[in-house]
Amino acid sequence: ATASVTVNCPDLAVSKLADASSVNAGNTIGFKITVSNIGPGEAKSVTLLDTLPSNPGMVWTIDPLNSDSGCMITGTNNLSCSFGSIPTTGSKKVHVTSPTTAANCGSVSNTATATATNERASDTANNSSTAVILLNDVTAPVITLNGQTVTLWSPNHKYNTVKVTDLVASASDSCSTSLNLSSVYISKVTSDEPENINSGDGNTVKDMVIANDCKSVDLRAERDGSKNGRVYTITFKVIDAAGNEGTVSTKVTVPHSQGPKGVAVDDGPVYTVTNSLCP
Repeated sequence: ATASVTVNCPDLAVSKLADASSVNAGNTIGFKITVSNIGPGEAKSVTLLDTLPSNPGMVWTIDPLNSDSGCMITGTNNLSCSFGSIPTTGSKKVHVTSPTTAANCGSVSNTATATATNERASDTANNSSTAVILLNDVTAPVITLNGQTVTLWSPNHKYNTVKVTDLVASASDSCSTSLNLSSVYISKVTSDEPENINSGDGNTVKDMVIANDCKSVDLRAERDGSKNGRVYTITFKVIDAAGNEGTVSTKVTVPHSQGPKGVAVDDGPVYTVTNSLCP
């Protein structure tokens, strides 16, 4: 006598999807993982393992409203699920989320893998799934001044060169370690007095000239003798790799006279100088 038995085997298929494929760094990210049984037999003792991204500032939690029971996170990023049995055409899911920081820039890639004790080795090719999230740098870089002040005296109508390094201490960016003081340049300079008023200012023009390397500016030591001193305002700029711009401004003064009563007063810009070679 002959008899035959058909053994129905399971076939697990894992799908891992990012909540959004592109997210601004500093916002929450998430992954939805689904384990489906597409084979004709019931899957036994199904487990899911996923070492989630461990970038500084990321702490993963399970979304209970969109997850099946049996999952836990140990440490900050080790996801494990014990789903028990999954019938044919059945599925289990888990949704995990984490905050990010401004420094979590770039690509975040992650893979989840499921197993069943009665799945054939030949059916495990679809047991893993990978998802990628791109964290975009949207944070402006920061320029830090060194706290120094520049006063031009005496008002002899001569140029004085003021360099970036005279007034700027550093530049930093949340996503780039290569951005530094050498990345800073002068974007514009303003004066609170007209360029030539012929009243103690020497009857000169081109009182502000930004160098072609954008790293310094020549300022004339002069002011309107009948007013309250001259104030030049220098604006420094730095651009990070993502195109975010950081700026900061500081002042250079030409007092009306020496002593506490001669301190220059900023009346607001009346003309501006740029250099087309400076970004």
